[in-house]
Amino acid sequence: MPPRRAPLVPSNEADIQLALLSIDSAQIQSTRRAATVFDIPKSTLIDRRAGKRARRDCQPNSRKLTQREEEVIVSYILHLDQRGFAPTYAAARDMADKLLAARGAGQVGQKWPANFVKRTDSLRTCFNQAYDRQRALCENPALIRSWFELIEKTKAELSICDEDIYNFDEAGFIMGKITTQLLGNREWVTLIATISAGGWLVPLFLIFAISDNGWTNNKLRVEWLKHFNAHTQARTIGARRLLIIDGHRSHQSLEFQELCKENNIYTLCMPPHSSHLLQPLDVGCFSPLKRAYSREVESLMRNHINHITKLEFLPAFKIAFD
Repeated sequence: MPPRRAPLVPSNEADIQLALLSIDSAQIQSTRRAATVFDIPKSTLIDRRAGKRARRDCQPNSRKLTQREEEVIVSYILHLDQRGFAPTYAAARDMADKLLAARGAGQVGQKWPANFVKRTDSLRTCFNQAYDRQRALCENPALIRSWFELIEKTKAELSICDEDIYNFDEAGFIMGKITTQLLGNREWVTLIATISAGGWLVPLFLIFAISDNGWTNNKLRVEWLKHFNAHTQARTIGARRLLIIDGHRSHQSLEFQELCKENNIYTLCMPPHSSHLLQPLDVGCFSPLKRAYSREVESLMRNHINHITKLEFLPAFKIAFD
């Protein structure tokens, strides 16, 4: 029967350092002898002399990102939060995947965002505070006051004038079969409207529902941003434009935010569930526009047109808008 081995006991770091010092100073001539004297596995000393770090000083193998890359992600999420965007796992994943792709290292795992937030104190606090804000009543005067204070602070710090401040909003309009007897097959057209604090309206952007061809909400919002930039860049008075948008996930996408940064567009996110109070386009423009469009739809129905295509929608919408 082979002799029973004593269980391995983790080596004391102080003993390891003394063993290495004794070898380097020639007090002990061999690694084998030093391992015996200090009761340390020979392989441990060999690894340390070859430059391998102690396990406690090494990043776990399960972490695909370097410490610097993780710091970049934390900074990115916290910066979004400072501008009113609720932190999301998707935003953390997008940035992580981009950093990994830059060095050909694949993507993070399915559970990585949640685990990353859980082990990062600043992000854990940030996510918890965002959850509390979501639960808070949007009519809370303190929250509304802090929103306007954020706008004024941003204007002052970035020297942004009113003519360079833009408000974004969107609304849906019905197409397809419109009679009450034919509820199926309805389609929606999305209107994206943007107006400056100086009263100038950016040309409208209409999105028609089409068959799936790979276009996602993220891509559509990026296309709209290119549209916005093309129509406002030449009108910019200062160094930056301020774009006030809602908390739609597509506005937090890395591609959207980076395009904003490249074109000196600074974004702020409105408080959640507050559009009925704080969104000027929603409060003052979209409601009368939808009523006017409904009247045009009723007129089409009186003329026995019960299916609105693009050919009917565009003239009806133009009349309602004018």
